[in-house]
Amino acid sequence: MDLYGQLKYRISEQQFAVRSITGKDVTKEYVEALMKQRAYLTNNPESITIDWQKRYVENIRRSQADALCGLFRTSQLIATAGVQNVRAGETTTIGIFVLDENARGLGFGKAVLWSTCHLVYEIYNVGSFEAGVKNSNVPSMKSFLSVGFGVKEERSDSYRFRLEINQLRKPENIEDVILDRTPCGISSS
Repeated sequence: MDLYGQLKYRISEQQFAVRSITGKDVTKEYVEALMKQRAYLTNNPESITIDWQKRYVENIRRSQADALCGLFRTSQLIATAGVQNVRAGETTTIGIFVLDENARGLGFGKAVLWSTCHLVYEIYNVGSFEAGVKNSNVPSMKSFLSVGFGVKEERSDSYRFRLEINQLRKPENIEDVILDRTPCGISSS
């Protein structure tokens, strides 16, 4: 499903937006980043190609309850957040991915996580989110904890995190937040 709206804001005087990803957003760099981080991904083929990822994105867009959002600095895709089971009164599952290894540790995981939860809440009135994170993915765990998620369950190889929307904390470096409820130019690619 497309989220018909976007969240715009500034981080360190730079403009960012979180919105639904389209097939047009799938680039060679995006696919290469996915291939490098296969250990943290599920449900992907042995080799991810641009065409495969575009089809995947378009399938998500046709879904009734799943969405794929991107954090964009101008037109550059920095990070993604996938949400499943987006329905009011239900618990939505979320996962995040920062594409460029050099961009990790700069707060983009927190930014895409906070803004996607905020956007899904504002548009669909979703009040709770959960996520599973592998124990070895410490940066992702830090992102979830920093925006208000708590540990719901500790397993031998992963953690389950949960957030009630009233616990969501905006990262301090995000300023001038604007919720734009227009379709933001989304069209089939």
